[in-house]
Amino acid sequence: MLLAKTYFGEHQNGRPVLFFVDDEIARRLHQTAEPGITDLCTTVAEAVDWSGEAFAKVADNVREWRTKGQYRSEPPPCLPVLAVLVLAATRMRSKGTRGQRAYYERLAELIKPAGWTLPDATDHLRRGSEEIPTLWRYLKEWLEERDGRNGICTFYATKWRGRIGYAQSQAIMCADDNQRLAPFFKKYRGRSGHELLELLRQHGPEKYHLSKTCQEALVSNDRDEIVAQLLEMLSRTGQNAPAPAGIRNLELRLAAMQDQRQRWVLSWKIPCRDGLQGGALKHAGGTLQLTAEEGRRYYRLSGDLPDIGVVLKSGFKADEKYVRINAARRTKPVILQQDPHGGYVETKHAEPFQPSLIVYSEALEKQARELLDRAGYEWEPGDPCNVPGWYVLDRIEFDDEGRPRRKKIRLTGGLKVRQDLGRHHYLAGGEPDLVPPSGTEVVKIDGRPVKTGGRPVLLRGLGLMPGRHTAECDGHSLTFHTHAPRMPERRAKGASRMPSPPGPPLAAVYSDGGFTRLASSAAAPPPVWWRTRQTGLTGASLQAEVPESAVWLVSEAEDGFRVMLRRREPPAIRRFTQEMREFWIKVFFAKPCDDEHQRLWADYCEKALEFSMKSMKAHHE
Repeated sequence: MLLAKTYFGEHQNGRPVLFFVDDEIARRLHQTAEPGITDLCTTVAEAVDWSGEAFAKVADNVREWRTKGQYRSEPPPCLPVLAVLVLAATRMRSKGTRGQRAYYERLAELIKPAGWTLPDATDHLRRGSEEIPTLWRYLKEWLEERDGRNGICTFYATKWRGRIGYAQSQAIMCADDNQRLAPFFKKYRGRSGHELLELLRQHGPEKYHLSKTCQEALVSNDRDEIVAQLLEMLSRTGQNAPAPAGIRNLELRLAAMQDQRQRWVLSWKIPCRDGLQGGALKHAGGTLQLTAEEGRRYYRLSGDLPDIGVVLKSGFKADEKYVRINAARRTKPVILQQDPHGGYVETKHAEPFQPSLIVYSEALEKQARELLDRAGYEWEPGDPCNVPGWYVLDRIEFDDEGRPRRKKIRLTGGLKVRQDLGRHHYLAGGEPDLVPPSGTEVVKIDGRPVKTGGRPVLLRGLGLMPGRHTAECDGHSLTFHTHAPRMPERRAKGASRMPSPPGPPLAAVYSDGGFTRLASSAAAPPPVWWRTRQTGLTGASLQAEVPESAVWLVSEAEDGFRVMLRRREPPAIRRFTQEMREFWIKVFFAKPCDDEHQRLWADYCEKALEFSMKSMKAHHE
């Protein structure tokens, strides 16, 4: 797409984006487009719904682009619409008019279809403009998710000018104006937007040879708020030098999964980037190792992993020559959504109707309450996790923003079983609690009215039989399943025992001989519902996320280290580092938990010894 390449290409890496489009630029874009491509205004006129809400179909297309995951490889499909919205804003100056009515008249002049009068087209566009801020928001979020690789957002609109303000903020200054003002921004760095505006007026706009559009905006007083905000944004983003060509920005995403006792365990995931097979990123606490593995969406992380609590509170930076991570501290609750590869992973934009989590700290509880309320649920405190001071709200689904908000019921706690079957499967007798909206006196369970008394309903006390069940409240229904317990099958005489490590896993070993230390946190408290129900159940609990590609788990017993096979895979060791050598010296004489795996473990040890000797020989030579 020509617009994407022109305004949001790789040349914008680390630079502020100015989506400035006037008549001259629109003509130039059409001249350079491929044969058969219609001009901007014709394209947008065909995209607008002239029989219903003007921009509703465009917004639906963008939501579909988001839902299908196309945002990972391409910009939002609303760029032509946004470009024409800016073009209409630039035409307001040539007509000498201001205000919303005047704006929609300029827009109607550009895109009204044949047979429509100008007043009718103006009214139709103005009445159907509700989705316009949504289109700008999707573009803004896409730029943020790209970590500045396609430019830094400069869109801005005040609350009372949300529908036309974004376009007006981009109709003031072009990229050349920003370049000419670079010395000015450097000299007055740190000043507020209004101070910058007054200083620029004192100097005289003509001093910097600014465009006519920009000079008119600086001289007039009716757009001071938008101009001041834009100047402040450009001054602030200009402090960061553009990233060198070829630099790779990696995302550090929060991830979550439940351990054997359904306790939430937080960890980190870094999505793989095309062409980047791995790296060793230096940070304040050591070195973070990244390794790409075939068929995996995320890098395998090893070495000195960043402390989750510290990063959430203070942020994290790590880099090597062509790769960097710059994760900001979390100033609002983190939303995670179910990942097709397992567990939950942080997202910047919650997809509607997807299983979600809300992770928050005590300091962010107020925002978490507001977020849960917007999702339509009654507040119930989240469960503690392996990071002290942070909590997890689970079984959340967000509605589509285009739909009216509704109050919903939610399930909390319960003994989950058969995760492979889907969500809301529980052990019979270990049913969850049902949390109804506030003010609800009665809910229906399988069509039977149940009084709430203004409190959560304890489903485990209703004598539900194993099978499918439905909970209903004020038009919202939710389905869950209960399963009867099964006794384990008896082993045939002589059958091998299932491996069971004597202690929690300390490290994961991979087919290439690499390893990841698994931080144990035995002191992490169990979920609130686990304690309050006094289940009496005990047992060891994995306090770290075991990487999917791990072949062996190493644990410690009284007589030394033990290894448990997770997946049968032959050794594929190709290199050996000093860190790997020190690790294998410790586990070389480890015993497999199952005798059947003795031969495979011996193969790993032989390969590790072989490459250890080779690397030592190469070092001495």
